[in-house]
Amino acid sequence: MIVLRAARRGAADWIVRFMPTANCSVDALAALALRDVRIQRNGGFEVSLKDLTLRDREVAALVGPSGCGKTTLLWGVLGLLPGVSAAGVREVLGQAWPGTGTVAWRKMLAGPVTIVMQDAKAALDPLQRIGVQVETITGRDSNQVAEAFSRFGLADARRFAQAWPHEISGGQAQKVLLAIALLRAPRLLVMD
Repeated sequence: MIVLRAARRGAADWIVRFMPTANCSVDALAALALRDVRIQRNGGFEVSLKDLTLRDREVAALVGPSGCGKTTLLWGVLGLLPGVSAAGVREVLGQAWPGTGTVAWRKMLAGPVTIVMQDAKAALDPLQRIGVQVETITGRDSNQVAEAFSRFGLADARRFAQAWPHEISGGQAQKVLLAIALLRAPRLLVMD
């Protein structure tokens, strides 16, 4: 494990990096590379990160107290926050991060990059049953969805797939988002 110190000006205090085991094959192409990144919101609050490179199968965690800017940093890097400017080098899968709102940006977020939101229940469509949402988002059939639900310990997965979002707990909603991530098999998984 490697711990990297982040810039102090409003940033998360630590980045904890978990290295893959020695027998893992690590791709030479970085899944994510951030250098001298600064995310500034409306000319005020700023978070920054000096350097973070993740290769395939590596994991890092931004760690810090509530309100220090972990979510702002992640969402700012991904171009998901309005009124935010991002400076520095942001590369994903060996390419510069596409401009917000572009076709390439949408394809990146709909393809090799998957985001698991902090508020799982808010990420679900209240007008669709759970199973239908997961099938639609992932392009997988009901058997694959039920298998993913089972892997995350959701009992009676087929019946669970028929539930509406308001009928499930926050913890179950988090497991639904994790099942979506598993079924999408992204190259880069960002969990807020």
